[in-house]
Amino acid sequence: DNQSSSPDGTSNSSRMERQNNCERVSVFQEVTILYARTVTNIFRNKSLFVLQFIISIVIASGVSGLFHNVKDNLAGFQNRAGAFYFTLTFFAFTSFSSMDTFLKERRVFVRESGSQYYRVFSYFIVKTTLDAFFLRVIPVTVYAFILYWIMGLKDTLEAFLLFWTALVIFNIC
Repeated sequence: DNQSSSPDGTSNSSRMERQNNCERVSVFQEVTILYARTVTNIFRNKSLFVLQFIISIVIASGVSGLFHNVKDNLAGFQNRAGAFYFTLTFFAFTSFSSMDTFLKERRVFVRESGSQYYRVFSYFIVKTTLDAFFLRVIPVTVYAFILYWIMGLKDTLEAFLLFWTALVIFNIC
């Protein structure tokens, strides 16, 4: 039944020959092309990135104002714990924005992956890493720089990096 005709008028055998003659590019080439395209799309439609960035600045400034130089006593400990709880809750809710990214591009993804323009793995790696960097790491970094120092936490680079790493890992996961 390889000689049957498809709706576009080509026979199934000629389509199979064309598919067999086409060489697939490597995963590295796919990822490189998808990275370039996705970064271009992010900068073309930068509203989500800018919104995350601005919200991180505003919320960090507000929380910093509330918890500016808390004392080293029980009340200060409770205030810091409250600030950390609010921070983690804030980033947990902002993480839902990644679902919108995948839903908006679903139609294009289904068409392009179905036509074997790229592997699902390549698309997933590119979308996940760029989403993690632009929408998770950058806003968390801005937030951490503002909040950590104004709140008067331990004044060492190691302590700050521990705080920042915990926020980044929490936000990505």
